[in-house]
Amino acid sequence: MIVRFSKHARDRSRERSISKETIRRALANPDKIKHLEGDKFLCYSETNGKKLVVVFLKSKEFITVITLYYEDYIR
Repeated sequence: MIVRFSKHARDRSRERSISKETIRRALANPDKIKHLEGDKFLCYSETNGKKLVVVFLKSKEFITVITLYYEDYIR
């Protein structure tokens, strides 16, 4: 499936030093997927000893990553 990244997700990826490849791996092999509403989902994946959370929209053609963070991320 094609994975697209919103501008916000690209910015958070750079800010939090999370590579697009890491995000793609998490989406391809998640530890858990949680349906939020409509076409919005959360993906949980253990990576580098941390729990990565990826918020995404899913359509028939592609996945659009909205945002991402490590679960313990505090602003």
